Amino acid sequence: MSRSLDLLNSASDLDKPLNAGVGSTGQAGLQGRGIEVKRTMAPKIERSFHSACADLNPQNRFYVYPGTERFPLDNKTDAISVVELAKTLQSVK
Repeated sequence: MSRSLDLLNSASDLDKPLNAGVGSTGQAGLQGRGIEVKRTMAPKIERSFHSACADLNPQNRFYVYPGTERFPLDNKTDAISVVELAKTLQSVK
């Protein structure tokens, strides 16, 4: 199992803090995507996410949060649910 999927699986353990960072891997469906995973219902992009995205220059940026709506946080980053992210990544093969 990939590290990215390990991080998503750990989100189901609500007793532990979750702070997954940006990743850009060579795996199908993830290449060129910046993904930040947080448990807060008030999405806010951290400076570390901006910094990592500046270094990696991902094609798409996603901020995964426990809500159900998808909406832009800035002109390059969408707040998205884990279910919607999975659907989005499944459609890219």
